[in-house]
Amino acid sequence: MKNLQIESLRGIMMLVIMFYNYTYRFSGLYSIKTIDFFSLEKLGTIGVGAFFVISGYFIIPKDLSHFNFISFFTKKIARLYPAYFVCVTLTFISISLFGLPERGSRLIDYIINLTLLNGYIGVRYVDGAHWYLANLILFYVIIGVAMQLKIKKDYLFFVWLALSIILAFFSVRYFSISYAYIITGGKFTPYCIIGIVLSEIQNDRANRIKYMFLIIIASVYIFFQHGVVTSVGSLIFLSIFILALKKEFAVLKLRPLVWLGTISYIVYLLHQNIGYQLLLFMTKIFHGFHVSYIIYTMVIVLLLSYLVSLFIQQTKQYNIMRVLKKFFVTHSN
Repeated sequence: MKNLQIESLRGIMMLVIMFYNYTYRFSGLYSIKTIDFFSLEKLGTIGVGAFFVISGYFIIPKDLSHFNFISFFTKKIARLYPAYFVCVTLTFISISLFGLPERGSRLIDYIINLTLLNGYIGVRYVDGAHWYLANLILFYVIIGVAMQLKIKKDYLFFVWLALSIILAFFSVRYFSISYAYIITGGKFTPYCIIGIVLSEIQNDRANRIKYMFLIIIASVYIFFQHGVVTSVGSLIFLSIFILALKKEFAVLKLRPLVWLGTISYIVYLLHQNIGYQLLLFMTKIFHGFHVSYIIYTMVIVLLLSYLVSLFIQQTKQYNIMRVLKKFFVTHSN
C-alpha cells in the first residue's frame, strides 16, 4: 500500500523545482527579471536531490531470493516509459510549432531521445529536465547489476560512495575522469544512496549503526559538493521524509498534496520547456513580467499533466510494456 505522506512530499518538492525553474533558471536563460532572494539558486538542487532520495528508498525490491536483472530493469522501465514517451513527444511538438529560443530540437534529436541514451552520447535533450530520468535509469542499472551478482549490500554502498567521492575529486583536475564520474552516478549519487540506506535500516537492524555512519559520510559529501544552504535544505527534507515514513507528519495528509504527488513524475517531465514557452508568451503579450505569470504557468502545467495522466490510464500503455517485460524475461531464461 502506498504511503500517501510520501506522495505528498513528492508533490511539495515538485512545486519547489517548478518555482526554481520559473524564477532563477528562467531569469538566467532569458535575462528577464523575475523573483530574486537569498540562495534561490539552491532550490533546484534541493528539490532534485529530494526526488533521488525518494527514488532510492524504493529502488531495491524487498524480495531478492529470485532476483532477475532483466525482470527488475524491464519493470522499472515499464513504469517510467509511457509517461516519458507522451511528455517528450508533446514537448517536441510544442517547441516545433511555437519555438523556444536556445532550446530547440531537431527531429533526429527527438528520435534519439526516445531511446533514453541521448544524454550519454552527446545528443541534446528535447527538454533539459529529462537528464533526471537518464540518471535514475543509471542508478537502476548499477543496483540491478550489483544485485544480480549478489554483491553484499553494505559493501556495495560503501564502495560506490567511496568511488563517487574519489572520482568527484579527480574529475575536477582531470577532464578524462569526468565521464567515469558521470557513469557512476555523478553528483547526485549520495542522495540516492541515502534513500537506499534509509530503506535498508528498516529491513536490516543489525547493520543500523553501519548504515547511519554511511548516511553521515554521504551528508558530508553533499556539504562539500553543494555548500551550507543546500546541505541544510536537504537535512530539513530528510527530517520530514523520515517523519513521513512513520506517517507522523499530519500536514502531508492533505488531499491536494497527495494528488499533486501522484502526478509529480509527469509534471516533472512536462514543466520546464513548456513552462518557459508560457512565461515568454505572457511576457511578450503583456509587455513585461509579473509574478502572477508564475502561478498561471504552474496551474496550466499541472492541468496538462493531469490530462496526460488520464490519457495514459485510458490507453493502457502499461499493458504494452508488460508484454515486452514478459518477452525479455522469457528469453533471458
